[in-house]
Amino acid sequence: MSFIERSAAFPAAGTPAWPLCAVPVWRGGHPCAMPPAVEDWWHPQAHLALDFKSGRFMRGGVERTENAVFAVTRSSPINLPDAAGIYQPLGNNSLPRTDRGLYANGQFTNKITANNLTPGLVTPVGVSAFNALGLTGVSAGHGGGASTGLFGIVDDAAALTAAGLANISNGRAYSISLGGAVGSAFMIFGPAVGNTNPHSWGMWARCTGANATLRMVGGGSYGTVSLEPSANYQFVKFENFTPDAAAQFRPQIPFGGTLLIAGMQLLESRFIPDARMVTPGAPALLASDMPLVQGVRPSNGQQEPWSGWEAAGFDAAIRALADVRIDRLSANSPRFIAGAGVDTNNLWRLIFDTDNRFKFIVRKSGSDVLTLQSGVASSTGLYTVDTRAKPGDYALSATGLPGATSSSSETLPSGVTTLRVGSNFALANPFNGWIEDLQILRAV
Repeated sequence: MSFIERSAAFPAAGTPAWPLCAVPVWRGGHPCAMPPAVEDWWHPQAHLALDFKSGRFMRGGVERTENAVFAVTRSSPINLPDAAGIYQPLGNNSLPRTDRGLYANGQFTNKITANNLTPGLVTPVGVSAFNALGLTGVSAGHGGGASTGLFGIVDDAAALTAAGLANISNGRAYSISLGGAVGSAFMIFGPAVGNTNPHSWGMWARCTGANATLRMVGGGSYGTVSLEPSANYQFVKFENFTPDAAAQFRPQIPFGGTLLIAGMQLLESRFIPDARMVTPGAPALLASDMPLVQGVRPSNGQQEPWSGWEAAGFDAAIRALADVRIDRLSANSPRFIAGAGVDTNNLWRLIFDTDNRFKFIVRKSGSDVLTLQSGVASSTGLYTVDTRAKPGDYALSATGLPGATSSSSETLPSGVTTLRVGSNFALANPFNGWIEDLQILRAV
């Protein structure tokens, strides 16, 4: 047996130390181009990376669990669609995310009191027999001389499943049908709205045989939509109308038609959010408060937004990168993407404002002391926002929009304790939309 000294070019694991596409250097070869190493999914300078679409979270260069990064508070469930349009039920105090991203929601109340996703079966019956059942929040009626309508709650599981509702519905829908040759049949979902503030309604609906009319009715008609026959449910909505105080939701079908509806919601809001308020017995969707798990400052033992914040120098300079999806323009209040501070009077914040501009604002002692703003966004869609905050070097940019810079010597708020995503310190100005990614870097 001979003993041959192992060449350093062959490590013990048996992996050659030169690219296999090249002749070994000691034999006169030259190294060939190597493919780049696979990089981490976060920015190389990031100290915090939140990939909400994929559910990946990093802090301090280490991937961490959702619960290790966020301290979520929301005392209500939430229903959110995933990328395939299938609604996922999420419990109290859970991060409101699917593979679409994070849905930073505010608080809403559904004024519809009927059980709108898990009602009991009711064999279709005439108007008197249906009303005699005394079901919560719903009654039936006729218009235009009709008298032969049938009203019930029927099994329509296959169609509701195809609409993405299998996880949040028991497969039943309210049914209104009318034979004969005149008039219409309708259901009324109460109570009345009670005021003349802006409202919006939404529901899953399909009809056969004739166009259905979906609307609010009080002293007049409001938010009217004509629904064409289809075998498939669609989410139908009418946003930002002003009813009279007596108005109630009244979907109806003319003779020869059948209307099936589920998941009705009526909100005192200018829009219908993607977070659906359709859970029986819990008509209020409470805001998701999403601060990061705090750390302790080495210098004084006080709280900091996360462990390592002070050591990384974020009190003095910071950079934030975000991918956000703008689904509506000209909202009636600013939409908060992220921000860090002590309270509502001392913080920096990144927002999408009512004038359709992205803005980075520094606020101290209740006054805004520095504001950077992008150009005006004229279309909805996905935007990447990049902001740098450092005394003497402030900058803001957003996809396809004019940016802004400032050489202001203004400093960031001192003693920052908390970083929140999707709402401010008073749980006001929620983003009410999808945040796909957020990363925090040291501004250098």
